[in-house]
Amino acid sequence: MELYIPDLKFRHIRYVRNGRFIKLKKKTNINELEDLFSKEKITEAYYSTSQFINPHKIKARKIEKEIDVLYLKTDIFFDVDVSPFSIKNLDTARESALSVLDFVNEKGYKIKYIAFSGSKGFHISVEDPLEYEGMPNEREKAAIGHRRKIWKELEDTCNGCNVDKQVLEDTRRIVRIPGTYNQRSGYMCRLLNKNELENNVDDILNKTKRISVKERSAKVEIKLPKIELNLFDKNRNAIKIYLKSNVLGTKRHVFISKHQKLSEKAILEKAKRLAEVYNITPIYSFNNWNITYLFSPKALDRERMKKALKSINALNLGSFMKYKFTIIPLNFKKESKLLIKNTSKKEELSKFHSKVFGLEGSVGKDKGSLFLGKMR
Repeated sequence: MELYIPDLKFRHIRYVRNGRFIKLKKKTNINELEDLFSKEKITEAYYSTSQFINPHKIKARKIEKEIDVLYLKTDIFFDVDVSPFSIKNLDTARESALSVLDFVNEKGYKIKYIAFSGSKGFHISVEDPLEYEGMPNEREKAAIGHRRKIWKELEDTCNGCNVDKQVLEDTRRIVRIPGTYNQRSGYMCRLLNKNELENNVDDILNKTKRISVKERSAKVEIKLPKIELNLFDKNRNAIKIYLKSNVLGTKRHVFISKHQKLSEKAILEKAKRLAEVYNITPIYSFNNWNITYLFSPKALDRERMKKALKSINALNLGSFMKYKFTIIPLNFKKESKLLIKNTSKKEELSKFHSKVFGLEGSVGKDKGSLFLGKMR
């Protein structure tokens, strides 16, 4: 395995083993990391787009001590992505990546690398030419501000060029390490030069290594989630079962938001905002370990869903934007609590999801979709 991570000693590293994200808890070098991945048979791994004096001490921002981590700088990282994965969409992403390269060259930025992501697009990592003054947290905020300006310029230049805005602006983002594999497609995330990027996507895929993978998620149609399922993988790890937000037969979603465990007061405030501003009712809450979920069978279009999630700082906004759905544990009905009573009409509620709570809806099919994932 040949990995590529610029300035590795300053990067935060995470990898996936047995379905779990593992943080590397020490500084390392490329030889040690390749040996670890070979020994543990690791094929999926990520590195931080930012650099830190002590990257192995990275924690959630709320509990992280600035003096422990010491932010240094962040790459300007363009994640060009067109969903879903297909030859046509990948070719669109390729053309967008070439437009990003033109933008980068016009700005005079130094390119660190270009890569095929292993799935729906391409990565372009660029050196930030600016030096920010102040304390580490002040420099990090300034870096975020600069990336927001870059995004506005991209919008004006090429309508965003299919670049993921959140990845570009997030100084705590982790991205796939070139030399590791995308576990959904099986393709390696690999380095490219501009000439390769100018070739057709069939040529890029033909020259990219691919491993056989077992799908870690599955779409399963069910009538009602009233049954208890106990599923295990070959290592006897329990597989968690989730209900997806998709309202089958439509392009709508039921509302699901995810938060670090909240107080009853904080939960109610968010629920009231959803009801008053976005007319989302009914609303239920559900606590699962250290996570609080808010749920409503109201059928929403994607844009309304996005705005509602953003308005209450939901943790799953990014994943919803990337994967076009979100999830809630299948056992949520058992322990959910009604926060806001229903004022929605039958024509506004998902037919399937409403029945879970004994309500009547008429939107979509009388079926739902499951997502299977491994428990910790």
